[in-house]
Amino acid sequence: MSGAGEQFRARRRELRLTRAAVAERAGYAVTTVVRLETDSEHTLTSTLDVLWRTLELFDAYDLPARMRAWRKRHGCSIVAAAEFAGIGETTWGETERDKRSFRPRAEVAARIEALLAGGGD
Repeated sequence: MSGAGEQFRARRRELRLTRAAVAERAGYAVTTVVRLETDSEHTLTSTLDVLWRTLELFDAYDLPARMRAWRKRHGCSIVAAAEFAGIGETTWGETERDKRSFRPRAEVAARIEALLAGGGD
């Protein structure tokens, strides 16, 4: 196993995610995640980037705190923040409150990330 594959597997396990969960959220087959973890020398860099980004979006401790910080910094309500991100207020609220049973779809999480990364600042 290569260094990148080992790091990816370690992070996935740290987040207590299955290969299937990561693959589903990233839009890849489970076999892609398996290949990455066992032989990333043959995995395209773009695939590796998408899968790493997917792990970052799953990080339950980071995203809600960053969402709250962004909203407070901009003096926004949940409704206004959701509107800025182009998502539903329930989605924003459930994600920000870190509801364990709720995780946004990849495209919704990407909109949130885009907003937090600089959109709306």
